[in-house]
Amino acid sequence: MKKTLVNFFVSLSLILPLRAQQATLSVQSRPAGCWVRLDSLLIGQTPIQSLALPPGSHVVTVYPPEGGLWNWGEQAMELDLSPGTDTTLTVVFDQPVLVNSLPPGAEVFRENEFVGTTPLYLSFTTYAGQSFTIRKDGYEPFSFQLIRPGPIMARLNARFDSPGSEVTARPRLLGIFPRTHVKAKFALLATTVAAHWASFYFKNKADDNFDRYRRSGDPARMEHYLDQTRKYDTLSEIALGLSYASLTGLMYMVIFK
Repeated sequence: MKKTLVNFFVSLSLILPLRAQQATLSVQSRPAGCWVRLDSLLIGQTPIQSLALPPGSHVVTVYPPEGGLWNWGEQAMELDLSPGTDTTLTVVFDQPVLVNSLPPGAEVFRENEFVGTTPLYLSFTTYAGQSFTIRKDGYEPFSFQLIRPGPIMARLNARFDSPGSEVTARPRLLGIFPRTHVKAKFALLATTVAAHWASFYFKNKADDNFDRYRRSGDPARMEHYLDQTRKYDTLSEIALGLSYASLTGLMYMVIFK
């Protein structure tokens, strides 16, 4: 019995100094479920609680939620951990709100402050509850209040210089398109939809390969998955650019033709 007690106190005397020389790190995120990399090692998903680390300088990288908006980027922080300290790191990924107009290229103002030109993203955390006005020459202003994180689409109404002037035109096809150049408009619309879908598909393929890259421990497979990620990201950007180009052509046909 005495020997057991002696061994216990000896072990305790060895463990306590070792624990005092370590630092602990907890990582939280909003939203939860974000991947965390410590220096060059992927250590898991948030929340991470009381991870024992050697003291000193460490780089913590938190990646955005999977399936989120493409323009979210990872957040990297350099920490200097002292022995015996317990550090909690909280990372918040803001939810951007897409603001667009029809036609695009309109100016967005918060009161009298110029914010940007449509299409643009606004930080919901920064601008929640505030009022905005979208303005474009030749169109009536469009005002809105940012009360939820969903996208904002402003359909601007043309403004005529002479009050009371009336324009006689045939009814619009499907209530949207003028009946001139119908085939060209439908072709541009189909191209826009198909290219946007293709961009979404390629982006999902890129995300899938990147996830395999992060999970793989085989250097050869990691290089393959990284190359595939770059390839599908490039295809996604090309398809998205084609989608925007065809959408611009469609808007031109609708407005000027």
